[in-house]
Amino acid sequence: MILQRMTSYSWIRSETEKQRYSLLCRSTLFGLILALMGISPSRWLRVPARLYTDLFRGLPSILTILLIGQGLARFSYQLFGPTPYPLGIFALSLIASAYMGEIFRSGIQSVEQGQMEACRALGMSYGRAMRLVIIPQGIRRVLPAIVNQFIAIIKDSSLVYLLGL
Repeated sequence: MILQRMTSYSWIRSETEKQRYSLLCRSTLFGLILALMGISPSRWLRVPARLYTDLFRGLPSILTILLIGQGLARFSYQLFGPTPYPLGIFALSLIASAYMGEIFRSGIQSVEQGQMEACRALGMSYGRAMRLVIIPQGIRRVLPAIVNQFIAIIKDSSLVYLLGL
């Protein structure tokens, strides 16, 4: 029952709240994936994550929103109609996921190396140790920064107004 209510978005009152909720979920998920790619020992994962993060953290938010909003407008019109908000949400999720990736990466790297060594001594694989021990501790350490980023996302969502002018 609760899961059905959550998946149907019936507990969210307006369309704007639905868009913000989907933006926060997307940026958090993509940010966590970017963080795991950024700490990967494989260069093929680490380098693209670093380039993505540097690019979208280095560009001003308004420039990214305008580039995506104006550059992909033709394709968006066929999919979503005349509303510019899906492209704005896409642009904001690209920006926010870069910031969230750095937040998660710093949290994961702040966990002491001894935690991983203890997991390995208990016979856990690298993936299981990350999933059960390292990532939960890292997320707990960066919760204030995550909340701060959520507030920044909501503030930046006002910039999407420029796409509708």
